[in-house]
Amino acid sequence: DDFTPTPLSDREVLALFEKMMEDMNLNEDRKTPLREKDFSTKKEMVMQYISSASKVGSLKSSKQITPQDFICELKSGAADERLVGLLESLRVSLTSNPVSWVENFGNEGLGLLLDILERLVDAKQQDNILKKVQHKIIQCLKAFMNNKYGLERIMDEQRSLLLLAKAINPRQTNMMTDVVKLLSAICIVGEKNMIS
Repeated sequence: DDFTPTPLSDREVLALFEKMMEDMNLNEDRKTPLREKDFSTKKEMVMQYISSASKVGSLKSSKQITPQDFICELKSGAADERLVGLLESLRVSLTSNPVSWVENFGNEGLGLLLDILERLVDAKQQDNILKKVQHKIIQCLKAFMNNKYGLERIMDEQRSLLLLAKAINPRQTNMMTDVVKLLSAICIVGEKNMIS
Protein backbone atom coordinates (compact mmCIF):
# COMPACT_ATOMS: atom_id res chain seq x y z
CA ASP A 1 0.00 0.00 0.00
CA ASP A 2 3.05 2.29 0.32
CA PHE A 3 3.41 4.69 -2.55
CA THR A 4 6.97 5.15 -3.75
CA PRO A 5 7.24 8.26 -5.90
CA THR A 6 9.45 8.17 -8.94
CA PRO A 7 12.38 10.55 -8.58
CA LEU A 8 11.83 13.93 -10.21
CA SER A 9 14.24 15.20 -12.82
CA ASP A 10 15.93 18.55 -12.19
CA ARG A 11 13.71 20.11 -14.86
CA GLU A 12 10.55 18.75 -13.19
CA VAL A 13 11.68 20.08 -9.79
CA LEU A 14 12.23 23.54 -11.24
CA ALA A 15 8.89 23.49 -13.08
CA LEU A 16 7.08 22.42 -9.89
CA PHE A 17 9.00 25.10 -7.97
CA GLU A 18 7.59 27.76 -10.33
CA LYS A 19 4.08 26.28 -10.04
CA MET A 20 4.39 26.27 -6.26
CA MET A 21 5.26 29.98 -6.26
CA GLU A 22 2.29 30.71 -8.56
CA ASP A 23 -0.01 28.73 -6.26
CA MET A 24 1.28 30.80 -3.35
CA ASN A 25 0.29 33.97 -5.25
CA LEU A 26 3.79 35.44 -4.92
CA ASN A 27 4.71 38.52 -6.92
CA GLU A 28 8.06 38.76 -8.76
CA ASP A 29 9.72 40.60 -5.85
CA ARG A 30 8.95 37.70 -3.55
CA LYS A 31 9.86 35.04 -6.12
CA THR A 32 13.34 36.44 -6.77
CA PRO A 33 14.92 35.53 -3.39
CA LEU A 34 13.37 32.07 -3.57
CA ARG A 35 14.76 31.52 -7.05
CA GLU A 36 18.23 32.37 -5.68
CA LYS A 37 18.11 29.46 -3.21
CA ASP A 38 20.28 26.45 -3.97
CA PHE A 39 18.79 23.49 -5.83
CA SER A 40 18.56 21.17 -2.80
CA THR A 41 16.52 23.79 -0.90
CA LYS A 42 14.22 24.20 -3.89
CA LYS A 43 13.83 20.43 -4.15
CA GLU A 44 12.98 20.19 -0.44
CA MET A 45 10.39 22.97 -0.82
CA VAL A 46 8.87 21.16 -3.82
CA MET A 47 8.68 17.88 -1.90
CA GLN A 48 6.87 19.66 0.97
CA TYR A 49 4.56 21.30 -1.57
CA ILE A 50 3.75 17.93 -3.18
CA SER A 51 3.23 16.37 0.25
CA SER A 52 0.87 19.11 1.44
CA ALA A 53 -0.99 19.10 -1.89
CA SER A 54 -1.57 15.35 -1.63
CA LYS A 55 -2.73 15.68 2.00
CA VAL A 56 -5.18 18.41 1.02
CA GLY A 57 -6.50 16.11 -1.66
CA SER A 58 -6.83 13.00 0.50
CA LEU A 59 -7.43 14.15 4.06
CA LYS A 60 -9.86 16.89 3.19
CA SER A 61 -11.55 15.06 0.35
CA SER A 62 -14.59 14.32 2.49
CA LYS A 63 -15.00 18.01 3.44
CA GLN A 64 -13.40 20.05 0.70
CA ILE A 65 -15.64 21.12 -2.15
CA THR A 66 -14.04 21.32 -5.59
CA PRO A 67 -14.47 24.30 -7.93
CA GLN A 68 -16.66 22.05 -10.12
CA ASP A 69 -18.93 21.28 -7.14
CA PHE A 70 -19.47 24.99 -6.59
CA ILE A 71 -20.15 25.55 -10.29
CA CYS A 72 -22.76 22.74 -10.29
CA GLU A 73 -24.42 24.18 -7.17
CA LEU A 74 -24.51 27.67 -8.67
CA LYS A 75 -26.02 26.26 -11.88
CA SER A 76 -28.65 24.35 -9.90
CA GLY A 77 -30.35 27.60 -8.97
CA ALA A 78 -29.95 27.32 -5.19
CA ALA A 79 -31.85 30.08 -3.44
CA ASP A 80 -32.50 31.72 -0.10
CA GLU A 81 -30.39 30.73 2.92
CA ARG A 82 -28.95 27.74 1.04
CA LEU A 83 -27.43 30.12 -1.53
CA VAL A 84 -26.10 32.39 1.24
CA GLY A 85 -24.35 29.39 2.83
CA LEU A 86 -23.00 28.22 -0.52
CA LEU A 87 -21.60 31.68 -1.29
CA GLU A 88 -19.99 31.94 2.16
CA SER A 89 -18.30 28.55 1.61
CA LEU A 90 -17.20 29.68 -1.84
CA ARG A 91 -15.73 32.90 -0.42
CA VAL A 92 -13.73 30.89 2.14
CA SER A 93 -12.53 28.47 -0.57
CA LEU A 94 -11.51 31.31 -2.90
CA THR A 95 -9.59 32.91 -0.03
CA SER A 96 -7.92 29.85 1.47
CA ASN A 97 -7.07 27.68 -1.53
CA PRO A 98 -4.10 28.14 -3.87
CA VAL A 99 -4.38 30.17 -7.07
CA SER A 100 -4.72 26.93 -9.08
CA TRP A 101 -8.04 26.35 -7.28
CA VAL A 102 -9.23 29.82 -8.32
CA GLU A 103 -8.08 29.09 -11.89
CA ASN A 104 -10.16 25.89 -11.89
CA PHE A 105 -13.19 27.90 -10.74
CA GLY A 106 -12.25 30.18 -13.65
CA ASN A 107 -14.34 32.03 -16.18
CA GLU A 108 -17.29 29.68 -15.83
CA GLY A 109 -17.58 30.27 -12.08
CA LEU A 110 -17.05 34.01 -12.49
CA GLY A 111 -19.73 34.09 -15.18
CA LEU A 112 -22.22 32.35 -12.88
CA LEU A 113 -21.52 34.80 -10.04
CA LEU A 114 -22.00 37.72 -12.42
CA ASP A 115 -25.24 36.19 -13.78
CA ILE A 116 -26.68 36.04 -10.25
CA LEU A 117 -25.44 39.55 -9.47
CA GLU A 118 -27.03 40.84 -12.68
CA ARG A 119 -30.41 39.36 -11.76
CA LEU A 120 -30.18 40.91 -8.30
CA VAL A 121 -29.13 44.42 -9.34
CA ASP A 122 -31.88 44.48 -11.97
CA ALA A 123 -34.57 43.27 -9.51
CA LYS A 124 -37.08 45.91 -8.50
CA GLN A 125 -37.68 44.58 -4.98
CA GLN A 126 -35.16 42.90 -2.74
CA ASP A 127 -35.91 41.25 0.56
CA ASN A 128 -33.26 40.79 3.24
CA ILE A 129 -32.18 37.39 1.89
CA LEU A 130 -31.57 38.77 -1.61
CA LYS A 131 -29.59 41.68 -0.15
CA LYS A 132 -27.50 39.16 1.80
CA VAL A 133 -26.95 37.08 -1.35
CA GLN A 134 -25.86 40.17 -3.28
CA HIS A 135 -23.35 41.12 -0.57
CA LYS A 136 -21.99 37.55 -0.47
CA ILE A 137 -21.46 37.66 -4.24
CA ILE A 138 -19.51 40.91 -3.86
CA GLN A 139 -17.38 39.22 -1.17
CA CYS A 140 -16.81 36.23 -3.49
CA LEU A 141 -15.73 38.57 -6.30
CA LYS A 142 -13.34 40.28 -3.89
CA ALA A 143 -11.83 36.90 -2.95
CA PHE A 144 -11.74 35.81 -6.61
CA MET A 145 -9.77 38.88 -7.69
CA ASN A 146 -7.31 38.74 -4.79
CA ASN A 147 -4.64 37.35 -7.14
CA LYS A 148 -3.29 38.21 -10.58
CA TYR A 149 -5.35 35.56 -12.38
CA GLY A 150 -8.66 36.60 -10.81
CA LEU A 151 -8.01 40.29 -11.26
CA GLU A 152 -7.25 39.79 -14.95
CA ARG A 153 -10.45 37.73 -15.39
CA ILE A 154 -12.56 40.44 -13.73
CA MET A 155 -10.97 43.13 -15.91
CA ASP A 156 -11.49 41.01 -19.05
CA GLU A 157 -15.17 40.46 -18.26
CA GLN A 158 -16.87 43.51 -19.78
CA ARG A 159 -20.00 43.47 -17.67
CA SER A 160 -18.21 43.09 -14.31
CA LEU A 161 -17.44 46.79 -13.82
CA LEU A 162 -20.93 47.87 -14.82
CA LEU A 163 -22.52 45.32 -12.47
CA LEU A 164 -20.26 46.38 -9.61
CA ALA A 165 -21.19 50.02 -10.21
CA LYS A 166 -24.90 49.10 -10.27
CA ALA A 167 -24.45 47.25 -6.97
CA ILE A 168 -23.51 50.46 -5.14
CA ASN A 169 -26.45 50.98 -2.81
CA PRO A 170 -26.32 53.66 -0.08
CA ARG A 171 -29.00 51.74 1.88
CA GLN A 172 -26.53 48.84 2.23
CA THR A 173 -23.46 50.64 3.53
CA ASN A 174 -21.31 47.55 4.21
CA MET A 175 -21.85 46.19 0.72
CA MET A 176 -21.42 49.64 -0.83
CA THR A 177 -18.07 50.00 0.96
CA ASP A 178 -16.92 46.59 -0.35
CA VAL A 179 -17.97 47.50 -3.91
CA VAL A 180 -16.18 50.86 -3.81
CA LYS A 181 -13.02 49.15 -2.50
CA LEU A 182 -13.17 46.64 -5.36
CA LEU A 183 -13.67 49.33 -7.99
CA SER A 184 -10.82 51.38 -6.47
CA ALA A 185 -8.47 48.41 -6.65
CA ILE A 186 -9.47 47.76 -10.25
CA CYS A 187 -8.84 51.42 -11.14
CA ILE A 188 -5.41 51.44 -9.48
CA VAL A 189 -4.31 48.20 -11.14
CA GLY A 190 -5.81 49.26 -14.47
CA GLU A 191 -3.89 52.54 -14.35
CA LYS A 192 -0.62 50.72 -13.51
CA ASN A 193 -1.18 48.37 -16.46
CA MET A 194 -1.79 51.29 -18.81
CA ILE A 195 1.40 53.06 -17.66
CA SER A 196 3.54 49.98 -18.21
